[in-house]
Amino acid sequence: MAASPLLPKGYVIACAIGTVIQEMSHVSDFRMIWKRLIDMQCLDSNFKIITLSDLECDYINARACCSKLNKWVIPEMVGQCLSMMLMLVSMHWFIFVLNMPVAAWNIYRYVKIPMGNMGVFDPTEIHNRGLLKSYMKEAMIKLGYHLLCFFIYLYSLILALIND
Repeated sequence: MAASPLLPKGYVIACAIGTVIQEMSHVSDFRMIWKRLIDMQCLDSNFKIITLSDLECDYINARACCSKLNKWVIPEMVGQCLSMMLMLVSMHWFIFVLNMPVAAWNIYRYVKIPMGNMGVFDPTEIHNRGLLKSYMKEAMIKLGYHLLCFFIYLYSLILALIND
């Protein structure tokens, strides 16, 4: 079994820079919570991409892959909804509206699990109908979305520092 890196170097550097900026600032706790939630969601997207690519290359079997991925479906959904609620409470309407489609998609996927399936990711169906490619595409799109959100939050953090 080949070892996969869990954290890309660029992500670690971005997290370190974000942490240093946050420690130097005296902005609201909401911004720090958002940043941490986005960090966790980026890690979740990276984990999904790595696990799905390991399945694609036959480093792990379908059952192990699906059980690993299904463990993180509910925490991803809760994190996205919590992030959305924090934005609603702090009246950041643009960012709230930006997060609504992703939260709705996560809830829709969870609610539409067919009866008898192991979860969102089912080992008996993951190789059928090109689901593996679609899950990979979805994980890449979510990673891009979370990186976009990371830079929007970083911009708002810098803007708050300048205004203080």
